[in-house]
Amino acid sequence: MEVDLLLRGVIAPLFGAVAVLLVSWSAGTRLRGIALVTALVISCAVQEPLDAFPPRSLWQWMPIACVAATLVGSIAGDRAIDRAGRVITCLVAALLACVLLPLPDLAGTSTRLTLALALAASSAMMLPLAMHRGGLSFWLGSCIALCSTAALVLLTGFAKLAIPVGAVGATCAAAAALALRAPHRALHAGISGGIAITSVAALGCASALAFDTGGMPPWIPALCALSPLGLWLGEAAPFRASRWTAALARMLGVAVPAFAAVVAAVLHSQRAPHDADAYAVRTDVHAAAQPETRHATP
Repeated sequence: MEVDLLLRGVIAPLFGAVAVLLVSWSAGTRLRGIALVTALVISCAVQEPLDAFPPRSLWQWMPIACVAATLVGSIAGDRAIDRAGRVITCLVAALLACVLLPLPDLAGTSTRLTLALALAASSAMMLPLAMHRGGLSFWLGSCIALCSTAALVLLTGFAKLAIPVGAVGATCAAAAALALRAPHRALHAGISGGIAITSVAALGCASALAFDTGGMPPWIPALCALSPLGLWLGEAAPFRASRWTAALARMLGVAVPAFAAVVAAVLHSQRAPHDADAYAVRTDVHAAAQPETRHATP
């Protein structure tokens, strides 16, 4: 990977996202998710500028879907709704995201509904942690999950999407550094942040599966997409006695399934190599309309 591409695709978006994070300390948690998708959008624009709407490339709908879901969470806020309201917020955000995401081979109504329900359930389970855990371990765990998602996407040959997802992971690492720097001021992700993390992980993995040409088993991206929920391990009774034990359990709870998914993807790619450029055809709107098989190459 070229250094210039890394600088423009990860470092530059990171500065914009950190600026929003710093503003959010006084403006509230509504901006935490906005900070994460800021990195995603800037990085995607670096990979392929959005010169028209609707986008010509199908993959450009992924950041749009994540932004839409995050905005739903940001509008809802943290204190204006009860538990039932948060579940409804997650459901609306997930349905909107999946409606906006035209994935090859996953465009059927039943498939989109299944993906939306899975995303809504994942987001709803993530929100209690996002609203009440704002320390180092939460953000590092989220970083591990999203960086593993980026690695999984990259293993399918989808570098254009892997770099933006990695930029969101880098933003989580920056948030962890901010939380460590000022431990007396918890940096809660909030509803918008929780939805942003689960949306980027789930939709990133779904995109990797949809555009993959190597026949990756669906359980691999599914395992990676659900890895942020491993943060709940730190809430288990055996680990709550010590703050550091709970923190380590949160990170391990994410790292084990995330790394397992990446290792499984590596082993699969060695057995069934694919054309690293094949996704370029499948992400084009006009090419996607042509009758082609799942493993077709340019």
